Order: sequence, then structure tokens, then C-alpha cells
Amino acid sequence: MRTFECGGIHIAVTSECPEDLSWIAEFFVETSDDPEPTCRIDLRVDPDHYRSLLAECRASSLHQVDCLTCDGHTERLPAHRAESGAFVVLDEGRSAIYRVRNDPPSTMVLTANRSPKTKKIALKVLREYAINHLHTDGALVLHAAILRFGWRGIGLVGPKGAGKTTLLVHLLREPHTAFISNDRASIRLGEATPIASSLPTIVSVAPGTVARFTHLRQRLALPPYLRPVEAPLRSLSLTSLQLVELLDAPRTATAPLNTLVFPRFDPQVQGVSLARLPQQQAARRFREQVLQPPAGCDRFSIFTAGGGVHTASIGGEEALCLKITSRVACFECRIGRDAYATSSPHSLLHDVTRDVA
Repeated sequence: MRTFECGGIHIAVTSECPEDLSWIAEFFVETSDDPEPTCRIDLRVDPDHYRSLLAECRASSLHQVDCLTCDGHTERLPAHRAESGAFVVLDEGRSAIYRVRNDPPSTMVLTANRSPKTKKIALKVLREYAINHLHTDGALVLHAAILRFGWRGIGLVGPKGAGKTTLLVHLLREPHTAFISNDRASIRLGEATPIASSLPTIVSVAPGTVARFTHLRQRLALPPYLRPVEAPLRSLSLTSLQLVELLDAPRTATAPLNTLVFPRFDPQVQGVSLARLPQQQAARRFREQVLQPPAGCDRFSIFTAGGGVHTASIGGEEALCLKITSRVACFECRIGRDAYATSSPHSLLHDVTRDVA
């Protein structure tokens, strides 16, 4: 068993395969020794049990439940409530069944055969528990990459395809930077400044990103990857630990947020163009990337760890976005075709933090 602190709660994960737990641990700076975790996730491979629950699902009246938070929507899956009170959720796309209990909060992830998908499902469920807790605890969860420069936290905010990961890789080449998060992050108001924290996500590095950075291709040619520099480029799916080892960068779990950068590709720009954003515009663009529960719901999914209920209205959430963006510097960052060949990470980092207290 390994226990992970994520989103302010402690989540215990058990598996008969130590490699699964080791892989999940690579997304966390450190693990927890909390003897009484908030919730539990149990990974099991049991063909007979899987077939039994599959038959039970197919013989039951199923209804759709909110399960996994994806880009811009929550994935709904068929489920029924067993006599024990647990939800039994059928995920045929991932060849898995989830048995979800609320008291105490726990999920069994059941498969018929061991597969690399199993540990990825566990990571998704772990993140769901964290996201739901953060949402009820007054934090915002959004599409953002986060890094630390010195003591300052910098958020790269934007939808999938905005160039967050490529810009992150570029900036992490600079000394005195540290990786926090790649695609999902939580932000809450602190006493003096907002606090940005990591959420575990697989780091997807596109072939174009690999092509732009010679040092990345050279590191991929070394063990354990052993990809020749001249080999055809393909996407990478990395853990947080794998990314920072490839970039020779440190990592941390949280930082005070001082700057928000909204990147977008613009072929008309030479290099990188930065422009300070007015607060109202920054708040609107920030809020567009905040993950929202399904309409009419106060939770993202059935994976809840108990506790409070989110009561903020739409107006209250807008006010929170305004408060956060009023306390940090906000920039639009237009990225040209030659940006990473002509713009140094040192200059860009100093430009976005120069006037920030």
C-alpha cells in the first residue's frame, strides 16, 4: 500500500503489483505516512470476480453516472446500485469495473487481466477524489501548467493544444526553475497571494515539441529510452518524474502564484510577444479554463471523499476568478514559429516577473 497526499486529502492505493504503485508514486514529490487515509483505491485483477460483476451489470437496470473528468466534459458510464449500497460502474472501454462505496469512501478497480491501463485508471480515480474535494473546499481546478521560478509560481493557462507543455519545457531549461504541474492544477486564495498546487496527469509530449529541443532528443538517446537522435519522432507519455529527469529540473508540489501567462500560437509573430492583460479580460480567460461539474451538479463525479458541499454560485465563482487575477500579473503570450529558437527562457521569465512584487 502507498498513501498519497493530493488536493488536501490522503488517498491510499493498494495493488498486488508493486510496479503499479511505483508508477503512481512518480507523479508525487513525496508520499504520505498517514495511517488513516481519507479514502482508498484497491486495484484487483480477478477474472472470475470480473465476469461475475459483468454478468450482474448486464442483468441489471443501468443508468448513467458522472465518472471521470475529461477535457471540457465529464465522462458518463453505466452503473447500478448493488444491494450493499455500492455503485457498480461498467467501463467497457477500459475493460474495467468500479465498485464505489461512500462510507467509508473507497473504490475497487477490477479487471480480468493485468494491463497498463489499470494503473492509469487508478491515477484517474485518485485525481477525481482530489478534484471533488478541492471543489468543495473552495479551490479552483483548471487547465494549467505550473512552474516555480525562484520563489514565484507561474501559471501557463489555456486549453488543450494552446502550447502549455512546449512552453513549459522551454522555461524549465532555465536554472532556478522547478516543475509543479503539467496540465491540471488547483489554485486557491492565500492570505497574501494565491497558492498553486499540482494535480497528477500524464505528460503528453508531442513530436513537434521533441523536435524543437535538441537537448531533449539527446537525453532520449540515453538509457532507459535509447531512442536514436535520428529516429522518427513520436509522442511521449511520461510521468512527472520522467519529465523532470529528462530536463534535469527539480520539482515541487506548490508555490505562491505571482504570474499567469496565457499562451497561444500566432504565425504572424516573430519570436515571443508579451502583452499585459487588463484584469477583466484576464479574469474571463482564466475562468474559461476552470473545470466545471456537470450542469446541475455540485460534484464532478461519484468519486467523493465526503465533507462539505460546494455552494458558490456562478457569480461567486466569477468573483473568485476576479480576486485571483487581481493579485497576480497576467500576460497574453503570442508564440511565433521561431519562438523557441530565438527567445531565451531567461529573458521570458524575467519579463513576466520583473514588475511582480
